[in-house]
Amino acid sequence: MASNSNCGALTTRSMTNIWLIGQLQSELPVNVLPTTDKVMDVWNKARIPTTYHTHVVEKVKSVVDDYKLIKKNKNRQSEAQRAREKEFEEKKHMMFDIAHQHAMQLIRIQEDIEFLEDQRGSRRMQMSGIDKDLTKKEERTEQRKCKEEERKEREQERMTESTSLHLSSSDDSDSEQQDTEDNYEIEIPVYYKKQISEVEDSLSSSASKKTRTVQDMLSSPDVASALDRINLSERKFTVLAAAIAQASGQDIRDTSLSRSTVHRKRQQHRSTIDSSIRQQFQDRDRNPLLVHWDGKIMNDDPHSRTDRLAVVVTGCNVEKILKIVKIASSTGQAQANAIFQLLKLWDVSEDIIGMCFDTTAANTGTSSGACVLLEKLLHRNLLHFACRHHVHELIIGEVFTVLFGPSRGPNIGMLERFRAYWPNINQSNHKPLDDDRMNHSLLQMMRSDIVPSLTCFLSADSSYIPREDYKELVELCLLVLSYPMQTDGKYHFRVPGAYHMAR
Repeated sequence: MASNSNCGALTTRSMTNIWLIGQLQSELPVNVLPTTDKVMDVWNKARIPTTYHTHVVEKVKSVVDDYKLIKKNKNRQSEAQRAREKEFEEKKHMMFDIAHQHAMQLIRIQEDIEFLEDQRGSRRMQMSGIDKDLTKKEERTEQRKCKEEERKEREQERMTESTSLHLSSSDDSDSEQQDTEDNYEIEIPVYYKKQISEVEDSLSSSASKKTRTVQDMLSSPDVASALDRINLSERKFTVLAAAIAQASGQDIRDTSLSRSTVHRKRQQHRSTIDSSIRQQFQDRDRNPLLVHWDGKIMNDDPHSRTDRLAVVVTGCNVEKILKIVKIASSTGQAQANAIFQLLKLWDVSEDIIGMCFDTTAANTGTSSGACVLLEKLLHRNLLHFACRHHVHELIIGEVFTVLFGPSRGPNIGMLERFRAYWPNINQSNHKPLDDDRMNHSLLQMMRSDIVPSLTCFLSADSSYIPREDYKELVELCLLVLSYPMQTDGKYHFRVPGAYHMAR
């Protein structure tokens, strides 16, 4: 008799195992600190000070990003890859160590300190039941705090009633000067008389105009923009604002001024300015646009580097930087996803008709290039505009190869020798190009066309004034073509820079 083969598929541990992570757990342990929003609950139960929730999220995200980078090369057998995997396995066990940076100093109970040290090491200790003595002690402390708050509120209400009673008695005495039989006086204790005089002084001073230097600075979007432009931190601005307020005669003791206040205000202004700029851009006439992007590895902090991607859209009378976004890697997939999200955010995805990009493999790859992937995300074909700068570099590079021969390495030997010999050259004794072939009619005609164009670039009336390398190239061309430069016969040559094939 044939058996029924229509049974559920078996699930083995190897099928559910995650590379470098292991098996999933259905629930967190409740009697030890997890090293894997319930994590916070377990740590709070242990009475151990924890760091802020945002820092916990950042730590987990950092571990996840490291895992993604290592997983991309999991098939490699190099020593560096194995070292990174071993380092990650050691790091993952401490992923949910969310104790405060100064937890050892903050904890007052020696037993809790020993428990935290054990959980970071051998993990032999466990939490048992609830510490009833400690719980009762905490309850008594909380009750004392509540009673103290109630006492302060009652005292404040009593002071307010006494103040209002004194003011009303003063008004009655003025209105009843003629009726002496009904005159009466309320005896007010000396302590309350002093409080009343302080209240009256504060009321009289509030009637006059107060200096609001700090409030005006914190509520000004222009100040927030200036702080971002000069890259001034919240702490430094807090010190600067306090000094300005004191110099203006404001009592900073009556002002809410702290680093967190400045940070919150700057975040609000940034959000408001960002929404306003995006709304103004979206209200323009909808014209066809080109999307440009380029990436660069930059220092994120003194100890790490990160990939950043600048995304720009241009069109008829339109040139807008959408954002300089941080990406996990410079792959075509990461760049395409970041560009598509920005286009959707600015509501210009339907206006894009072409792409401008450099000629790296991450952009031009036939299967995983950013251009191909972006077209798939937009569900249509786009015009491809490879960066003319990179295209011309390829053309000029071929001309150089034909004239001087192929290079045998990444560095160009002739330019390397020229850079080394540069300090021995008399830079003040320069002459224009002296070659009989320059007298040819065709070259003379080209010279008559090129010189006015180059001088136009350098004039103040030009809408485009070249800078840095481009300006140096224009000036060198004019020197070679015997055009008199307005430098009083002296021209400052720059020191030769990079001489490898990439430049």
